[in-house]
Amino acid sequence: MYHRTNAILRRGTGLAVPGAKVRVTLHGTTTLATLYGSNAGGTPLPNPLTTDADGEYRYYVADGVYDEEVQYGSITEKEVYLQLYDLGSIVSQLTQLI
Repeated sequence: MYHRTNAILRRGTGLAVPGAKVRVTLHGTTTLATLYGSNAGGTPLPNPLTTDADGEYRYYVADGVYDEEVQYGSITEKEVYLQLYDLGSIVSQLTQLI
């Protein structure tokens, strides 16, 4: 699983945006991705997530391609085609091939 940590900051001021909604979908669809709080999986996190007091959010997700949409106030921003892969997992798989 890939661990993603990010922060939402206001353009121009660089101030954190607490309480923003972050929606993660499978790339090119409206299907919500399953998000987790740890690499072990377990109980899924809510999707959309809400940024904390520092404007940060974090989650684990299965390796794959995703889109993120962030909403705060009347502003919506989208980050499309996030390729999220656990590098350790990829190295381990390649090592087994050698």
